Amino acid sequence: FMPVVLWNQAHDWVSFHKQFGRAAATGWHLAYLPEFIGAQIGLLNPLMVPFVVAGIAVAWRWLRRGDAATGLLLATSLPFILYLLAHSLHARVQANWVAPLYPAAALLAALAAERIQPRPGRLAGLLRGLALFVAPVGIAVGLLALVHAVTPIGGTVVRGDPTKQIRGWDSLAATLALKAGAAGARWIGTDSYGTTGELAFQLKDHDLPVVQLGERIRYTHLPVPDAALLAEPALIVMLERRADPADLARRFGSVEPLGSLDRPDGHARYQLFRVADPRLGGPLDPVTPKP
Repeated sequence: FMPVVLWNQAHDWVSFHKQFGRAAATGWHLAYLPEFIGAQIGLLNPLMVPFVVAGIAVAWRWLRRGDAATGLLLATSLPFILYLLAHSLHARVQANWVAPLYPAAALLAALAAERIQPRPGRLAGLLRGLALFVAPVGIAVGLLALVHAVTPIGGTVVRGDPTKQIRGWDSLAATLALKAGAAGARWIGTDSYGTTGELAFQLKDHDLPVVQLGERIRYTHLPVPDAALLAEPALIVMLERRADPADLARRFGSVEPLGSLDRPDGHARYQLFRVADPRLGGPLDPVTPKP
């Protein structure tokens, strides 16, 4: 972990500010805790949950008596588990945040499944039978999710479906390229890293660079965008729920709304703006972000 600390020391502790900024609680309630637990049961594989719980109990006993080999799995996971539980008491825990814990969970589940093999009793027998289905069911559900990501089951994307984030980018990028040409824009500006990455990939064969206006710390590994290019007119693409014309007005002398545009099959709407005449400091100058 030391490289993370050293990098942050050289970059104003930016990722520490961002991540610990999530931890600040304005109030405590139980609204998100059931959602957090339910989502993890579903994502982890419900059939594996009894083995994970049993594995944690085994590892806890071994940790207390100094067995480092197994106890380390639990000891290195506990701080993050406790943080996520605390976070769920004041805000939503995004499902993917827990992914770093899954390898340890799988190993602990396997440990529990191995320990019940020689044990007598009805419960042990039920768990031995259940253990036979954990991997096949997990693989089947994973394959089903991949098929759905490529070809939505039922031909539609329901609200809340996480795979909708990968749909419609090629069509959106092609439309934006046409609109940029009509507006005389030389580059495309965005307000989020997800939009930046998808559009940059889709437009890689176009002479139309994609630049995120804020959070420039994300791009220290890339060359700084050419100042002459940024002085040219641009087409700004912002998610409608985050669109902030006032932010653009602080960056550009000319801000012209161009309406909205939907991303096909993605259930996302964007606001478009033609901007020109960057203000002093340039269009990448940090400004106060919209909450």
